[in-house]
Amino acid sequence: MLNDKMIDVMCEVGQELAERGDLIEKMAIALLTGKNLFILGDTGQAKSQAINLFRKRITGAKQFERLLSKQTDEEQLFGRLDLGSLIPGNVAKADFETDSDEQDKWRLLDESTQRLEAYRKTLAALHGGDPRVITTGKIPESHICFIDEVFKANDGILNALLTALNERRYTNEGYTVDIPVISFFAASNEIPNFSDPAESILRPLYDRFELKVVTRYVEDKQARLDMLSKIQRRSSAPGTGAVITLDELYAMQAEVRAVIVPDSINELMDDILCRHTQYSFFSDATVIQCETEMRCFYGGDSDETLRSVRKNPAWQGRRRSSTVRSCRWFRSDQIHCLGRNCLFSA
Repeated sequence: MLNDKMIDVMCEVGQELAERGDLIEKMAIALLTGKNLFILGDTGQAKSQAINLFRKRITGAKQFERLLSKQTDEEQLFGRLDLGSLIPGNVAKADFETDSDEQDKWRLLDESTQRLEAYRKTLAALHGGDPRVITTGKIPESHICFIDEVFKANDGILNALLTALNERRYTNEGYTVDIPVISFFAASNEIPNFSDPAESILRPLYDRFELKVVTRYVEDKQARLDMLSKIQRRSSAPGTGAVITLDELYAMQAEVRAVIVPDSINELMDDILCRHTQYSFFSDATVIQCETEMRCFYGGDSDETLRSVRKNPAWQGRRRSSTVRSCRWFRSDQIHCLGRNCLFSA
C-alpha cells in the first residue's frame, strides 16, 4: 500500500510536467533512501516546479527553500545567534520554550511577576552565557530542503553546508545539533570547473549529492502541445490529490532498508562500475550509493533476476538506464557516455 502511494504521487506530479519522469523518479529515490539530489539544467526547465510539486505532497514535513548568492550568509540558512543567551543573567528564548518540566509552575508564575522573576534568575544561573541559535524556519528544523543555485555558496557557509549535507549536523559557537533533514535537493545551470583552483573548493560540495540528474528542454512536440492545452483549460491552481505523510515516508524508508539485494544483482552492478571506469571515476562510496538506490527498485526473492527489477512500476513506461548514471558524473557530457554503454539499459 505504501508503495502504491509513492507511485500515485509520482504519477500525479508527472501529469503536471512534460518529460520529467527521470527527475521525478530521482526525487522519490532520494526521499526513500535519505540521499541528496543535484539537478543540472538550463533556466526554464521546470526544475524548481518539479521539486515544489513533489515536496508539497509530503504532508507534515517542514520545508526549507533558499536561492543562494555570493551574499548569502550562514544565518539565512541555519539561524541567527540568540544574543540574549550571551548576556549574563539573561535566559535564551529556547530555554523558556523547552523547559517542559515546569509547566505547572508557568501557570502560577503568570499570576505573580515576582515569582516569575525568581524563576528567570534560576534559569539564568543554569543557562546564562551559553550561546544558542534561533533555528525556527531554517535548515536545522526542516525535513526537506531545496537549495537553488547551490554553487553560489561562498566560503563563509561552505563548511557548515558540507557538514549538514554529509552528517546531518550543525555546529555554531560550540553548540551542535542533529538536524532532521531527509533529503537536500539542489539545482544549478552549470557545474564548476573543478580543475580551476578558484572553483576546486566546490568539489566537496558537489560530492555530497549522491544522486544527480540532467534536465533538458521538452523535445516532443505533442508533449508541448499537451502541456499548453492543459494550462489553458485550467481555471485555478491544481489541487493536491495523492499525498504521503511524514510518518508514512519514514515507514517506506524502513521497508527500503529491509530489502535484500541478491548476489546476482550485486555482481551485475560491480560489472557495470568496472566497465564505466573509462568514462568516470567511481570511488568505493559510489558502490554503496548505487546499492542503496537498487533497494528502491528491487523487491523480489533472492533468486530473481534483472527482469524482476524491471517489473517495478517505477521502471515501466519509459527507457531506463543504470543507477550508475545518477550516482557519479562530473561533467554533463559524461552522462551521455554512461547511457550509451550501460549494461543496464532498458
